[in-house]
Amino acid sequence: MTLGRFLKEYVYIPLGGNQNSSYKRYGFYAFLNKLLTLRNLFIVAFLSGIWHGAGWGFVIWGTLHGMAMVIHRIYTFILQHFMHTYTCHTSITPDNSHHSYISHPAPIRFVQSRFYKCICLVLTFCFVSLTWIFFRAESLQGALNLLRGMFCGEIIFPISLEPTLSFLGLHFGKWLEHIEGNFISIGWILGAFVLCLVCKNSIELTRGFKPGWGRLIALIVIYITALLQVDAAQQFLYFNF
Repeated sequence: MTLGRFLKEYVYIPLGGNQNSSYKRYGFYAFLNKLLTLRNLFIVAFLSGIWHGAGWGFVIWGTLHGMAMVIHRIYTFILQHFMHTYTCHTSITPDNSHHSYISHPAPIRFVQSRFYKCICLVLTFCFVSLTWIFFRAESLQGALNLLRGMFCGEIIFPISLEPTLSFLGLHFGKWLEHIEGNFISIGWILGAFVLCLVCKNSIELTRGFKPGWGRLIALIVIYITALLQVDAAQQFLYFNF
């Protein structure tokens, strides 16, 4: 059983999930149910952080994800309410029959656009990337130092642009040298974005998966290759948890 499924089955649902049916007798159940759902989401995210370890980095990681889930769900509630306020219009056709239609205000069309989805994708990616610093750093001070280096340091532009932009007084130097990177690193980054945005992920691939001898042989080869690459001295990821 995965950690996510465990938290769902033994924490989120017992807390009430998103139904909280034990409170249905109250007249303000709809509003109370939303509040309790937010509470349940935060508790699950917070506990998932503590489950990984007792360090402050894990606590902050779980807290930030809990806050993000709460904010996202509140935004979802507001968006759903707004979408339910579509204005229904009635028009009369030449044969004197009435025809009802729903107008789509500009904000709703924006939410349904690809540009809006791209904004959501970038925002989620940046948030998850930043919060995982607290999860991965060896100490809280290390995480803060990394964040300080990301946002409070000098912005260095590629030295190849110096002849053109030197009049702006910018800082130029060997780009990406602090991470031992070069122009090939940019290619890897762009390639990774293409894989994430264009190609199907593992969940999407399993939806259309059809067993066959070719796939069986490929799976056996991959499995054997993976076993040969395993270091016997490595401990289980959650050995100490």
